[in-house]
Amino acid sequence: MMLSLLSVVLFTVAVIAYVGRASMPARERLPVTSWSSQDLWRNARRGIDVCAARTPLQRVLDQPTDKTPPKGQ
Repeated sequence: MMLSLLSVVLFTVAVIAYVGRASMPARERLPVTSWSSQDLWRNARRGIDVCAARTPLQRVLDQPTDKTPPKGQ
């Protein structure tokens, strides 16, 4: 059970790190085979930032949410 959970977590971190790597300009990318643990976490952080920036959450938060009825009703 724990091994399967660990596998899923590591796979998820690896996919997010790959997204972060793909968001960098090609001249700045390191080959995947030369990544250290610090590079993995840095690319994972960048991947999370990229994924978060492409969600419509900010647009939803920017919309007015005042649903109070007008006075006099």
